[in-house]
Amino acid sequence: MLVAVGGARWVVRPPQDPYGDGYVFTVETELHEDGMRAATVAKIDGWKRGRN
Repeated sequence: MLVAVGGARWVVRPPQDPYGDGYVFTVETELHEDGMRAATVAKIDGWKRGRN
């Protein structure tokens, strides 16, 4: 979690491997400021553990 001077917060949760194949990961992220919240789930593909 990153917190700015004005109290804004950026939360990035640990990556998850929903298919268990090591190729596709999802990352939940949230922005908080002035009583508002925005959230999304980013999908990251094309990477496998143990490969460069």
